[in-house]
Amino acid sequence: MNTDPNSYLEDAGPAWRRQLRDRRTSDVVELLTRRRELVGLNPWADHVIESVAWTA
Repeated sequence: MNTDPNSYLEDAGPAWRRQLRDRRTSDVVELLTRRRELVGLNPWADHVIESVAWTA
């Protein structure tokens, strides 16, 4: 039995990895979409987001 917690990713099939990648991508796209809906509601939040974007 392999006790390495990261080994399950190595043992996973390509279909499972593709499904996980697609799910993570869709989560990011959803967050960006929701962020656009909230622009302008709080000027401080907008300022922080823009500041972080410039440092990334």
